[in-house]
Amino acid sequence: MEGEKNEGSLILSRLYVNDKPVYPHEVYDNHVITTQNVSSIKQLHLLHSQNNIGLDFLHTRYEGILRSRYVYKLEGVDSDWRDIGDLGTRISYSNLEAGDYVFELKELVHGDIKEDAAYFRLNIRIDNPWYWTYWAKGIYTLFACLLIVWVIKYFRDKNRFRIERIEKEKTLELSDLKMEFLTNMSHELKTPLSLIISPVSKLLADTKNVQTKELLSLIHGNALKLNSIVHQILTIKDWVGVQQKLYPSQLEFVTFIDSIVKSYQESMKNKNISITFHSDVDKCFVEVDISKIEAVVNNLLSNACKFSTDNGEVKVSLSLLQAESEGTQNICLKVIDNGIGIPANDLPHIFERFYQVSKNQPMNENGSGIGLSIVKDNVELHHGAIHVESEEGKGTSFYVTIPVIQIGKNVNENTSILLDKDESDCKVLIVEDNVDIAHFIMQNLRDIECLVAYNGKMGAEMALQYLPDIIIADIMMPVLNGMEMTKQLKMNIATSTIPIIILTAKDDKKTEYELLALGVEAFISKPFEMKELTIHIERILRNKYRLVRKLKEEEKILENKMMITESADEKFLKYITDVIEQNISNSDLNVAKLAELSGYNSKQIYRRVKQLTGYTTVDYIKGIRMKKAAMLLSQKQFMISEVMYMVGYSDSSYFSKCFVEKYGKTPKQYMESK
Repeated sequence: MEGEKNEGSLILSRLYVNDKPVYPHEVYDNHVITTQNVSSIKQLHLLHSQNNIGLDFLHTRYEGILRSRYVYKLEGVDSDWRDIGDLGTRISYSNLEAGDYVFELKELVHGDIKEDAAYFRLNIRIDNPWYWTYWAKGIYTLFACLLIVWVIKYFRDKNRFRIERIEKEKTLELSDLKMEFLTNMSHELKTPLSLIISPVSKLLADTKNVQTKELLSLIHGNALKLNSIVHQILTIKDWVGVQQKLYPSQLEFVTFIDSIVKSYQESMKNKNISITFHSDVDKCFVEVDISKIEAVVNNLLSNACKFSTDNGEVKVSLSLLQAESEGTQNICLKVIDNGIGIPANDLPHIFERFYQVSKNQPMNENGSGIGLSIVKDNVELHHGAIHVESEEGKGTSFYVTIPVIQIGKNVNENTSILLDKDESDCKVLIVEDNVDIAHFIMQNLRDIECLVAYNGKMGAEMALQYLPDIIIADIMMPVLNGMEMTKQLKMNIATSTIPIIILTAKDDKKTEYELLALGVEAFISKPFEMKELTIHIERILRNKYRLVRKLKEEEKILENKMMITESADEKFLKYITDVIEQNISNSDLNVAKLAELSGYNSKQIYRRVKQLTGYTTVDYIKGIRMKKAAMLLSQKQFMISEVMYMVGYSDSSYFSKCFVEKYGKTPKQYMESK
């Protein structure tokens, strides 16, 4: 730190930094403060840590020494002049902040500062610490800018994610609404399909004309294909993003593939495309989920026909393959066409979801790119494999292999079940909002008495009134749906044991499990085969009558035992019954009257009757009256009003209500039926 020479008669005699004297060329805190004598310093440059300064001064003239008044000031620290007294006092400043300062010391002459008076001036600079230097401030500014940019980006991203989340929620909500709409529309589609497939199936079985039978087979096959498409629409929300499950059943694969191929033959004639089928085996049984395998075959055949040119040829064949593990076999389905083919660079990607071959798009404008993805997923679910070979301009070959469970004879052949003549006297309640389907079921159950209700509420009321042997009900109905109707019937003691068969277009497993948990005997999806419904009815009635016969036999055995031995409880119950029958015409006969006539306590009668019969005393009296009334009505010797008074009733409407609760018919209907 070099500066000008001191002017005036005042000189700096000693300099202290941090309470230590400073000497020329002395290194202090790794910093050379000055190379000059202390008396020659006019500028002082210090580090930020050297911020404690002490100054001692001398006067060079003797007459100046006699003067004892001096003032000083450090600009930037002192706002006014400060009195030092005499020069023997040290001037000190501590903890000075970084910056530039000017120190001045002046002599007072007669109390004033004169121009010719002695003075001293020292420029002092204290450096900033390293963390407050210009380059440090630059770094801080850079970090601050980066932080501001990051904050702006963070909130922009957060806002963008929020908007994306809202859009996703809206999209999912819209998707749910679409799915709900598709489900409802499918119900409307499956109802007319039921009225197409079932009658056509019946006509196919009865028609002998070959030409007519071929046309009916075409109608039947395409109706089944339409049903498969509707089923895919219904189940699409179940497999999107969800682990797929199989619901396997045994299938004769050769006939199954042959029927699907035939359904395409007529439609391919318009494009002059021939489609043929050949199988190396006559019969082959596989354990598959039919709907998923049907989707596989339909997608492969649809693509083969779609990408074939005029006068093209599609070959479908089945052949047996020996599997790697010993004792097992696979069936290989081949679908080969001579169409436009697939470019080699697109082959590895054709099973990816939504992938479409760009060169083939003109022939597949309405395609979505998910067909082959579904095919691959469904094949792998069956522990099978799919392989493709293609050459552009020459055609494509798909090879699907799945395990075989049986070659030749079916391992589970079923025989039809027919009712005996004495078991055909039964009553069926059909609860269906579609009049055509209800009438169609009635026409095919001609030997059985059928009742029809057109909504769930009406069905529940008729079930309670007529107590049918079986209830056949749709699940989606106005006023009260099939699910709620089933709950009401199963909660009512009078109707809880009536078997219920549910027909529904909403054939999802969740609904089926809920209905089975309620006690439904069968769950049939629309469109349904009448033969399937008939088999379920026969099975339920056969089991019911078998149980009735068993109960009757047990009742006879019990009656015989009762004739042999009669306990005290049985004597008591016989005595109470005789008292009731002797006074049955008395309308005032109640528990108190019965106690008076029998000589037993009313509480004792209630407890023992309840223990022996399971009925309260009031219900037991009512039951005996109803049995007596039924016996008198069946004889047809008395009018209904006479029978009413004979069994102790004076109100005809109450009598009729009690009779219906017991026998499910009004007294008039009961008399006419006998």
